[in-house]
Amino acid sequence: MRELLEQISAYEKKYNPEGTVQGARAAHRMVAEDLKKLIEAKKLDPARISLKTLWEATVEKKDLSENISSSGFPTIAGEIISSVIIAAYQAFPKAGDRLVRTVPSRLKESKIAGWKAIGKISALNERQPYGQVLPPDEKTATIKNQKYGGVLDLTKEAIFFDQTGQLMDDAQ
Repeated sequence: MRELLEQISAYEKKYNPEGTVQGARAAHRMVAEDLKKLIEAKKLDPARISLKTLWEATVEKKDLSENISSSGFPTIAGEIISSVIIAAYQAFPKAGDRLVRTVPSRLKESKIAGWKAIGKISALNERQPYGQVLPPDEKTATIKNQKYGGVLDLTKEAIFFDQTGQLMDDAQ
C-alpha cells in the first residue's frame, strides 16, 4: 500500500508540477492505468489495497472532502473496484458454461422446448426406502433476453466502517 501512495505522490509531482486540477487528474489517470496493468499481470492483489488508506491519503490529507472529484480517489478506487468486478465476471462463465448449453438468439423473447423438473423428491431418514417420483413432463419456457447490471456506490461511511472487506466481496 505504501508503494501505491508513493507512486501517486510521484506521478502528481511529475505530471502536475504547477498544481492544477487538470494536471492532478492526468496524474491520477496515469496511476490508474499502471495499477490496472499490475492487477491484470497478477503482480498486485486488489484485496490487499485499503480503500480507507487510499481515501485518507488522497482526500483527507489534502483537505478535499468537500471536492472529492479533485482528488485521485474516484479514479484510482474506481480502477481497483472495476478490476475486481471484471475478474469475477470473466471467471464466472468458465464454470457456468459447463452446466448449461448456450443457444444463440436474436429475438426479444425465445420459446425453448424442454422438460419440467422431476417431481418432488423428499428427504429420507436413515434406512427409509426411496419413494416413486413422477416422470418429467414436456414443457416450453419463455426466455426474455434482457441486459442486467447495477452500480456499486462507494460512500465515505462504507469505506471507513468496512472491517471485513465486504466492499471488495460485493464487487465480486
